[in-house]
Amino acid sequence: MRLVPEDWELMRVGDDGQLERMATHVLAFDVTDEGDLIYSDGGGVYRIAGDRSETIINDLAGVTQIACLASSTAIGK
Repeated sequence: MRLVPEDWELMRVGDDGQLERMATHVLAFDVTDEGDLIYSDGGGVYRIAGDRSETIINDLAGVTQIACLASSTAIGK
């Protein structure tokens, strides 16, 4: 179950200066050393890789803070 509304978005500025939506329902996020995005919607924790593929890391509910302290290999990549 997502804890935040859809309009809580994770955006990036592309090389062309245009905004790009990376994810919706974003409660918390961080960026790995490799540039992957790790985020929570309050109902799970997800990874968006450089190729824009998205995978679920864990379906743990209630995650409200994300901090990438180690290489992404340490979290199951």
